[in-house]
Amino acid sequence: MAEQSFDVVIVGAGIVGAILARQLVEAGKSVLILEAGSQQGLEPGGFGAFLERYRSARSKVPSSPYPQSPLAGAPTVMDGARLQSGVVPDNEGYLVQFGPHKYGSTYLRIAGGTLMHWMGTCLRMLPNDLKLQSKYGVGVDWPITYDDLEPFYQKAEWEIGVAADRDEQDGIHGQTFGKNYEYPMKRVPLSYLDKCLGKALDDKSFTWDGESYKLKVVSTPAGRNSTPRTGVVDPRRENDQRIDYRPVGAVDDPDGMGQRCVGNSSCVPICPAQAKYSSLKSLN
Repeated sequence: MAEQSFDVVIVGAGIVGAILARQLVEAGKSVLILEAGSQQGLEPGGFGAFLERYRSARSKVPSSPYPQSPLAGAPTVMDGARLQSGVVPDNEGYLVQFGPHKYGSTYLRIAGGTLMHWMGTCLRMLPNDLKLQSKYGVGVDWPITYDDLEPFYQKAEWEIGVAADRDEQDGIHGQTFGKNYEYPMKRVPLSYLDKCLGKALDDKSFTWDGESYKLKVVSTPAGRNSTPRTGVVDPRRENDQRIDYRPVGAVDDPDGMGQRCVGNSSCVPICPAQAKYSSLKSLN
């Protein structure tokens, strides 16, 4: 093999590796990404093969659409079993588990990483999450504050393409937003059930530990394509430059399919339309 050199070598093609690589390339750096798992999603027709595997799978578990590499294994929810004390562990799956409670989570070793089968939920940490010791007397406080993280949340939400409304999210449990910030896309429309719950619960209140709290049904910020905003400040650019946001669609058809969430309701394990963000979009 011919010897090559790179400015940066990144191990793992999940969301962190993908976004970091994209930023470095845009800054003019040469980047090599090393990924032990399959790169099928980046190949022509690769995502279609994921869909066919998902549709034909008898068990529609989070990892069912994606190939397993014998050289880069990963756990699935089908691995292992709940164990009793003193019983020999089940060693058939990737994880050999000894405890009485099965570890039921999974991850993927594949180009795109575990965001290939995530729900798309994009909640920020709240100010009190970083002050567990001083606020609640447990754990330790973070050495940084919510205000330190907030500008980076803005950039991440725009890279992912998060659908939410600032006016709705502002102030929830102390959550605040930087000046001029708005999510790149409007919130995903509420379902009929959401509207019924809102009608019944909004402005009601409950009491906990002697303090009264008002109820309000709000949407969850989602990494799924909705209606893009126009004339909004892009936090990834300098000088408060305003743009018309353009959603990124399917990896193999970014300007066509996947421009809007069409409600397939299979975010986990796979979005057939590719309207949900995956790290493949940053890798492309």
